[in-house]
Amino acid sequence: MKLLAALIMFGMASASASSSTSVRVEVEAKPNLTFSRGASSGLTLTTPWGTQQASFRSGTPYEPDPEHYYSRLDPVTLRVNVPTVTKPGGYPVSLNTVLYVCDQAAHLCSVRPAQASGKLTVGLNAAPLTLTLKVPKLRSS
Repeated sequence: MKLLAALIMFGMASASASSSTSVRVEVEAKPNLTFSRGASSGLTLTTPWGTQQASFRSGTPYEPDPEHYYSRLDPVTLRVNVPTVTKPGGYPVSLNTVLYVCDQAAHLCSVRPAQASGKLTVGLNAAPLTLTLKVPKLRSS
């Protein structure tokens, strides 16, 4: 009887547990484009299981002025907790961010929104998803 109760409790715990996968967020680097070290470029990841916020906190220093700018932002990885009762398949995710960028050649800095979306695969074929943000132009060419 105790064994049956333990098995039932274990089954309940595993049914309400969640598995996790991840979304890696990268920012496409462009020549002469830098990112402010003084302003935090935040991001919001939306999945069917909730919303998460994070920010880019590190990167490659921009050599002419490493104290104030990054030439490239380091990727951010967010863990996504997926309920174990979720059916296998692809689920939509979206990413919104605000980037504090500067065009060093034009001596122009601006706040730019950027978005990305994709499908997160859940189940046996689950794999981490990589989303790449493309930074909008600061000036017309």
